Amino acid sequence: MTQARLLKILAAKENLQPENLVQISALDRELSLLLSENDYALYEQLRESDREQSHVHAFAKEVLGTSPLTPQQQDELLLARLKHQRELQALDLQLTADRPDLAPMEASYVRDVATQGIRHYAQAFLADARSILTDQQWLALERFETSEAPELSHEH
Repeated sequence: MTQARLLKILAAKENLQPENLVQISALDRELSLLLSENDYALYEQLRESDREQSHVHAFAKEVLGTSPLTPQQQDELLLARLKHQRELQALDLQLTADRPDLAPMEASYVRDVATQGIRHYAQAFLADARSILTDQQWLALERFETSEAPELSHEH
């Protein structure tokens, strides 16, 4: 794989409009051939993670003056967040797929399960973050996540 070719493909994708599905698919296919299976899986994971990257960046900016994150910590934190975000999205799909006519009791149950899923997502993410961050950074992340909790609910 040549780095120049990879950069050229990524730049081409960046300039395409979302409606150009055929061209986007062709470039994704070329990327899948150039990258190892693990690298392509990482690319897929990061490809549409702007929101999560912004969230991690906002946290890194918040702790910059007191206990700055290393680039490696930021990367690991992002990957942990993405891992748990995928799990939350899977739960959301299971709970909402084809269920527009739920009885009130069923709808209440689904909301309860979704709330538990969101709580579990936050706890699991913080548990993973504990091994990535220093104690001071982790406490700051816990406060940051608590203050950002409403954002987690269903904006994925």
